[in-house]
Amino acid sequence: MPFGDKRTVIRSGFGVYYDQQVGELYFQKSFNPPFFELSEGNLLDNETAVFTALETPPSSGGLPLGTGLFLQNLFVSSSLTGALFPTLNPVIIDEKDGKVLQWTFNVQRQLGDTWLLDVGYVGTRGLELPLEWDANQPNNALYAGGPTCISGMSADTPCPRPYPNYQTMSYTDSIGTSIYHSLQAKIERHYASGLAVLGAYTWSKSVDTNSTYFGTDASSAFPENSYNRSAEKGRSDFDFTQRFSLAYIYDLPFKANQFIKGWEAAGIVILQTGAPYTPTVSGNPSNNIDGNDRPNVVPGVPFYPSHKSVEQWTNPAAFSVPAAYTFGNAGRNILTGPGVGDWDFSLLRNFKIGESKNLQFRAEMFNIFNTSNFALPNGSANCSCFGVIGNTVQPIAGQASGGPGDPREIQFAMRFTW
Repeated sequence: MPFGDKRTVIRSGFGVYYDQQVGELYFQKSFNPPFFELSEGNLLDNETAVFTALETPPSSGGLPLGTGLFLQNLFVSSSLTGALFPTLNPVIIDEKDGKVLQWTFNVQRQLGDTWLLDVGYVGTRGLELPLEWDANQPNNALYAGGPTCISGMSADTPCPRPYPNYQTMSYTDSIGTSIYHSLQAKIERHYASGLAVLGAYTWSKSVDTNSTYFGTDASSAFPENSYNRSAEKGRSDFDFTQRFSLAYIYDLPFKANQFIKGWEAAGIVILQTGAPYTPTVSGNPSNNIDGNDRPNVVPGVPFYPSHKSVEQWTNPAAFSVPAAYTFGNAGRNILTGPGVGDWDFSLLRNFKIGESKNLQFRAEMFNIFNTSNFALPNGSANCSCFGVIGNTVQPIAGQASGGPGDPREIQFAMRFTW
């Protein structure tokens, strides 16, 4: 209690917390040798590719059986290896549970008899978080220029893998990290004289190597280049730089007239800046199979047009497609989508019936100003649809209506309590 009174409180704390791994990791462990049998050479699983190879002449890349090419190329043909070689889901031997360090410092001050102001700093550091990467990614470092990775290989064939008898290895490691810093402020008015208010503001920055184990609409769970996992460090998928929320309830001052007293107005306001997302390119220019390619950034060209709209939120000229067998230099989550604004409002009238019964009329308006809250733009940089927003924010799971992406909704209700 500094400042010689009892109206100010200073608090600080530090904690270490551990996270239980998702159940998928346990299943991954059980579906690997020696707990699980992997069968190789089952061409029946890819019979269409087999028949196509047998029926196509050698001049067109076929492997007719009578020529001996089929057996000679059985284990190197890109059209057949998917059926011959298994995909593994290995997990690091000494896998660790994710660890989060959290620290806080805040000052709380009572203002007058009813108001409370709280300003603080909150930080977290995530260590040993689960990160999935491809331990058997084709090695593009072998590329020496030209139309193919290695002379003599067919065009668009991936470079050799470190373990050629296997396909992709979805390797789960305990190397993910995160860091979060925030300024958090809260203003609160305890219910007095018919008014209660709760407002909160957060200014923050969250950076990580991967925001979830499975990936989101903003970024993939797999790195673009598993041999350069540090390039995945970027803004978290949930990094909303600024967020403001306000909730209030107010007893309207119509108390003198018996017919109009008992009215209440209440509302919730939410405003936040846009979420980040990652630009991508289709067509697999890196030939790395995983399909998480990102474009190159064109120096000196702004990411956004002078006027952002749902038809063109991002600038296509700011990105280019990487050359074959190379990875783009665009970072993860370097773009920002549209922000969100939502105001829900309700008007209530209470009718007292005797001493213990009450009848309440409710008029509730969700998104009262009919604000359009849009989803993330299309992130495919080599598509004509790049930067186009095709939908509003989807409803929250389990919430039938009233989500931030819904249009204005008005509903009326009567509530009787006794």
